[in-house]
Amino acid sequence: MVAYHMNRAPKQKETSTTPYEEWFGKRPPIEHLRAFSCDVYILFPDLHRKKFVPKARKVVFVGYASNYNIFRKHRVDEVTDVKFSESLPKRLVFIGGEEDLNLNR
Repeated sequence: MVAYHMNRAPKQKETSTTPYEEWFGKRPPIEHLRAFSCDVYILFPDLHRKKFVPKARKVVFVGYASNYNIFRKHRVDEVTDVKFSESLPKRLVFIGGEEDLNLNR
């Protein structure tokens, strides 16, 4: 996964080309890239859902599967029908201490 992202990022500050551009001769598609650890809602189709079952379940995005349109979440289930919530986290916790930083000012 790291190599996948590195091939789509510029190599050096001086150039704006990526290894993908140099190899394929065109800009890499990046619209499918998502923020790591953002909230993801897995959508349940109406066909498989009973009357009082929720339409979606909230999980955390942890990466991509080897297929193009499949995403991984914390239990490492591969799913295709998802909605992403890539807003900023409400709190950041410092690893070294008890303090926290509230971003909602």
